Amino acid sequence: MREWIGSTDFRLPKTDTQDQKTHGHTVFGPLHECLNNVDSAAFLGALLKDGRLCTRGPNGDIAWDIRQVNKWLADIHRSWSDIYCLLHILSLSGRGTEEALYQWANSAEGRRHLFLVNLILGIISNYHKGHHITGLYKQILRLIPNELGYLIAILLRLVRPIEVTVVGQFFTPASHKSRVKKLYSSRIFVTYGQEWDSAKLSLMLKTWWTKNMNLPFGLNLHRQFSVGLESVCKDWFMLFGFRDPEKYRASLWDDSNI
Repeated sequence: MREWIGSTDFRLPKTDTQDQKTHGHTVFGPLHECLNNVDSAAFLGALLKDGRLCTRGPNGDIAWDIRQVNKWLADIHRSWSDIYCLLHILSLSGRGTEEALYQWANSAEGRRHLFLVNLILGIISNYHKGHHITGLYKQILRLIPNELGYLIAILLRLVRPIEVTVVGQFFTPASHKSRVKKLYSSRIFVTYGQEWDSAKLSLMLKTWWTKNMNLPFGLNLHRQFSVGLESVCKDWFMLFGFRDPEKYRASLWDDSNI
């Protein structure tokens, strides 16, 4: 990545082409533009100017402080952990096996799940636990609160290009570099070069609930809690006359191509 000395005024994109077929396409555009962009380059320039994580060597190469790199990657991991828990709690919880597969870019394995919906980031899943038998998938729209969506966008567009470089250089054997690059360029939940699975997600959620609410809610218990809460919300909506949510769906999102 080339360093760019300057400031950035990063904002969420205002439109989404809804492209779900072109490999490497994201809500921010083509992947090669996302992983080598002005915003991330400006961030790298700021890191070099700060000098704690990395500095410019005499031959022009970037010299990394491995101790600071370890702390920085731990901070990134902790940030994604908090974001996952908040996303799961605030944006209509999914199953762990579903959430672990969330993609921010189209890949050979399937379409992306991160979209821009009326200027708001949202997750649109294509998952059903019985799809291996029925061949059917459920399309569920999960809108992300603005502040949380903005944090996700910053981590993907500004931080991830530098993170990929560091993880590839210091923590990835040559034989695994291709796989790690593929993970970072498609999956949302990946740190230290490793994809997250449902067991890891459940432990993160249980840790969050125990720490903040003193309730040992893992994925299964939280899902039961969410289903009960959803039933109460539906009754509440009906009380105010919102009896047919399908009427409002077309005004939110055109999912005819998903």
